[in-house]
Amino acid sequence: AAALKKGYSPNSIFLDAPITLEQPDGSLWTPKNYSEKFYGSVPMRWGLEKSHNLMTIRVATDVGLEELAEFSKEFGVYDDMPPLLSYALGAGETTLLRLAGSYAMFVNGGKKVTPTLIDRVQDRWGKTVFRHDKRICTECRAPDYYGQEEPYVPEEGEQVIDPIVAFQMVSMLEGVTVRGTARSVGRAFDFPVAGKTGTTNQARDAWFVGFTNDLVVGCYIGFDNHAPLGSKMSGGKVCGPVFTDFVTKAVERRKPGPFRRPREAVMVKIDRNSGCAVASERKGADFILEPFRPEKAPYVGQCPEGGIGGRATTAREAELRQIPQERGGFGEEEGGPVLGAQRRYDEALGSRRDDLSAIGGPVEKPSFFERLFGGGRENKRDLAREAAKAKEAELDAALEDLGLGGSEPPNGRKTVGDGAIGGGSGGLY
Repeated sequence: AAALKKGYSPNSIFLDAPITLEQPDGSLWTPKNYSEKFYGSVPMRWGLEKSHNLMTIRVATDVGLEELAEFSKEFGVYDDMPPLLSYALGAGETTLLRLAGSYAMFVNGGKKVTPTLIDRVQDRWGKTVFRHDKRICTECRAPDYYGQEEPYVPEEGEQVIDPIVAFQMVSMLEGVTVRGTARSVGRAFDFPVAGKTGTTNQARDAWFVGFTNDLVVGCYIGFDNHAPLGSKMSGGKVCGPVFTDFVTKAVERRKPGPFRRPREAVMVKIDRNSGCAVASERKGADFILEPFRPEKAPYVGQCPEGGIGGRATTAREAELRQIPQERGGFGEEEGGPVLGAQRRYDEALGSRRDDLSAIGGPVEKPSFFERLFGGGRENKRDLAREAAKAKEAELDAALEDLGLGGSEPPNGRKTVGDGAIGGGSGGLY
């Protein structure tokens, strides 16, 4: 949300690849994705739906930790967030009530919501002596219904973020339940739901905060002694069924409707894999309606610019992503945008990374698409370059299957691919 507030859009490109950061004490921190897979330059929406930490780190770096700390305070998640990138991944402690309250602000159009455990208190005669909601609705006290219009209750609460930014977050979080880490939740309902999963290291804590258009539900599961929950006990797998059971009963009498879209939001159909705008008549699961601010709405064929560590998708790559894999394109399969050729590429790259790691230090892995279209970074270490040459033939062989082999990318740039160790301020790739 902080990135959207800064001016990015859900289709903005960021890099999902390994990263190593130098800590103040000189030690190195290498965060990982839960799946331990990397997909190169992909839209921000894609990274959120798949809950990829490495993209989140790059987004947080671009936004700035001071901005994130202020943002988390406005949303009530932390009172005083320390300037640590790990907090962008949820390393800090907060309460389920605070988290639920922060997500409620998204679905509430960006207006502040103050969570409470007590809605109202009545005395022994049924008279209300305390009510959390301080709004006054005189028309609600009508003695009977005579066909008059529904009473209007004025909205209150500070406008924390722009309504369009709030709706962009709602839209991306809905994608989590449609295509992402909480697909099992989305499949359980015939009305829109949204949310975000969370899983700590060694599966010691599992989270899920989900919502409909008028109900927010938070779930946390973990042991008091902080013991692991078990292998693969993720937030979607553990908390997803809890959310599903609760909401199923909560909406028995009244089914929720669609999420409320601000009038100013412009809906544009995009390819969710590349972020490029496509014609409105395009059909298929890869083409979705994306909300934009009016001044940010792309025209048909326009592709997004890259964020930190990212790059704009080339027209050729966008075209191949829209062709089914059985016809030689990059159409998505279950499990992500991978081809048999990419799998063989990754296998060859694995042994190549072992060679480079022996030199010392972490190795950044380029995506298959970056290798194809020249998006990889130049290797600035002669020793690493020499080690990489030993595997070049294997890597090219994987690309030959698509008729796109050879060490010269289509744009004419020579690339070695990965192998750079550290670099930049604080060791940030």
